[in-house]
Amino acid sequence: MSITITASSTFAEVRNFINTFLNEYLSREGNEIEFYLHPLGFIYSRIFTSENEQLRIHIWPKNYSKKDDLYIHDHYYDLNSWILLGEIKDLLYDVSVTTNTGKFIVYEGSYNDNENYRYLKPSNLFCNIIKIKERLFTKGDKYFIEKSKYHSNEIMFKDSDYTCTLVLTQNPNRVHSPKVLGKVKKHEIIEELPTLMSYIDMKLIIESIIVKL
Repeated sequence: MSITITASSTFAEVRNFINTFLNEYLSREGNEIEFYLHPLGFIYSRIFTSENEQLRIHIWPKNYSKKDDLYIHDHYYDLNSWILLGEIKDLLYDVSVTTNTGKFIVYEGSYNDNENYRYLKPSNLFCNIIKIKERLFTKGDKYFIEKSKYHSNEIMFKDSDYTCTLVLTQNPNRVHSPKVLGKVKKHEIIEELPTLMSYIDMKLIIESIIVKL
């Protein structure tokens, strides 16, 4: 399928694009489209990847396992997100980093050659945070997060068993190591390895999502 989504795409354009993408997945088992279950509880698929952009779909099941730690983070790219189903509360933070004490430990994220694997390495830096903004987005909305800005999400479900977004990342700063804030100091590297979803499981999920788009 041709990739036509840009940062200025309308919700109608995004919805039509996703409908085409999901129906293409349903049309043939064993295609090249792959969905993964991320350790943070959401399901995702990379639709398109280039040197400066990546397009992904994110799906949160209503019964997903929410982690109480390692949820505040930044990105090494600018992020545009369209809400296709459900609601998302996005929280923005001001972070003051120190080398002494603080409520959180700063972890540095890193990817290897396999983009579906990453690890978090504890640093010697601490920090405290102040919540500076809270934004609520629902179906039809779009939001933007600038790279290096710390945020977290609260996922909510409105008239659906799923919350679903289309995410476009742009302008990566490959020198910047993405950061994650954790409340408990761990000396070992935290490895995160997503699980490949089966076609049978994804077919049921996607059929439930399509009727709500």
